[in-house]
Amino acid sequence: MISDCETGEIKGSGSAALFFRRWKAAAPVGQVLVIHGLGESTGRYLHVGRCFQQAGFNVFAVDLRGHGRSSGQRGAFARYEDLASDVETALAGLEVKATIIFAHSFGAQLAFWTLARSPYRPLGLIASAPWLELTSPPGPSLRRFAQVMRRCWPACPFPTGITGDKVSSDPAFIDALDDKHLLIPFIRVHTYFEAERAAGDLLRHPFCPVPVLVAHGTADPVTSPAVTREFFNRLEAPAKTLKLYPDLRHELHNERARETVLRDYVAWMRELVSSGG
Repeated sequence: MISDCETGEIKGSGSAALFFRRWKAAAPVGQVLVIHGLGESTGRYLHVGRCFQQAGFNVFAVDLRGHGRSSGQRGAFARYEDLASDVETALAGLEVKATIIFAHSFGAQLAFWTLARSPYRPLGLIASAPWLELTSPPGPSLRRFAQVMRRCWPACPFPTGITGDKVSSDPAFIDALDDKHLLIPFIRVHTYFEAERAAGDLLRHPFCPVPVLVAHGTADPVTSPAVTREFFNRLEAPAKTLKLYPDLRHELHNERARETVLRDYVAWMRELVSSGG
C-alpha cells in the first residue's frame, strides 16, 4: 500500500529507476534523507517519515536499486559504487547543507562509505545499527562454498535467517508494517562480499566527515553492537555521539521503545540544526 506521502521516481546511475517517498513539513527547519537496510524498502519507514515530518523536517526516502519498487534484480547490484552513486543522486536533489541522513544497518554502512568518498557534505548522519560486522558471521565451510559460488553464480541467493523476532521485540508492530511482500529474505553471494568489503574499509579507516549519531541496541542479534562500540571509539568525525539502548534489538525504530528512540533522534537533529552543524 502506498501511503498518502508524495511518491515518484528519480534516475540513478546507468538505467536505474529509483522509487521515492517524500513527506513535506508545514514549516520545515531542515530535511532528512532516509536510507533503508538490505532486503527492505521505504514502506517499512512510513512511521519514521511521519515522525520526522511532524517534528518539522521534510523527509525524502528512496528504495535502493534492486529493492522495493526500484528497478533491478531483487537484492542485487553490479558494484557497491553504484549504490553510493544512488545516494549521491538523492543528495543532489536536496539542499545538501540542510540535510541529515538517517540510515539503518546496511544503509548506515553505505552512508558512512559514501560520505568518506563523496564531495557532498550533509549536515549530519544518524547511523542506526550499522553493518560493520555481523553478530553471527558465516562459518568457514559456508564461506568457502559462497566463495566458489561467487565465481560461478554471483547472484546465488542464501537465506538471511533474519526473522521478525531478531529485529524487534514487538512482533505485532513488525507484522503491521507496510510492503511486507517486498521484503527480500535472502542475500546474494556477490552482495554479501561487496558489503563485507565495504565494512572492512570502514573498520580500517573509521572516518565520517560530518557530525554523527551512532545508535545500537545491545541485544542486536544481526549486527554486532560490540564492533560498533569499538568502531565509534576510533571514529574520526567533527562531532560524534554514541547511544546504546539496553536490551533492544536490530531495528530500534521498530522496537517497543521506538517512541523514545525516535524522540532521541529528533532531539539530536534539532540540536544539530540549531548549531548549524
